[in-house]
Amino acid sequence: MRQRANGNPTKSTVEIDRIIRNTSFSMEVEGFDIPPAQKEDWRKVLAGELDSQVLMNQYIEKARRYGAESYDAQ
Repeated sequence: MRQRANGNPTKSTVEIDRIIRNTSFSMEVEGFDIPPAQKEDWRKVLAGELDSQVLMNQYIEKARRYGAESYDAQ
């Protein structure tokens, strides 16, 4: 099994696809809309191409911008 630089094993494409399908299905059942770009980000994290903390920081910054825009619009 291949390993990432941090020593953790990488997931196969089949495993990654299954995880993304199951996760997006669960979220869509709860009423969330998952854009294709977000699924691609998940794919990159699961494949070890993108650090999950980097992705979370991007989400947090985006939420802050949206919050500031919403607050400024009032």
